[in-house]
Amino acid sequence: MTLRDYLARRGLRVLVPAIVVAMTAWVLVGHVPSLTRWEFAVHTVVPPLVILTVLLAHISARCPRCGSRLNYIDFGSRKWGTEPRIGLDRCTQCGLHLKEELRDSECS
Repeated sequence: MTLRDYLARRGLRVLVPAIVVAMTAWVLVGHVPSLTRWEFAVHTVVPPLVILTVLLAHISARCPRCGSRLNYIDFGSRKWGTEPRIGLDRCTQCGLHLKEELRDSECS
């Protein structure tokens, strides 16, 4: 598993529960007719909170090798086949590259 795959898997561990919570709140509030104030709150507050949670999870990711913050978000560079900007493709402390394979002990 590469560092990029590790970060994508870590992001999904946050994204999936956040979407499940948001969808559950949206469905529950949508089926109760007397909660218009709550409906407004769910429709206006929950989506930005989900986005903020996912972004914070990506930004706070740490290098599995040295533990320093990576501050890495993949803005579609993998999907489009382009390389990230210089400085965003490796850990600034230990030099671990996004395409470099991780040892099994680092992936846990």
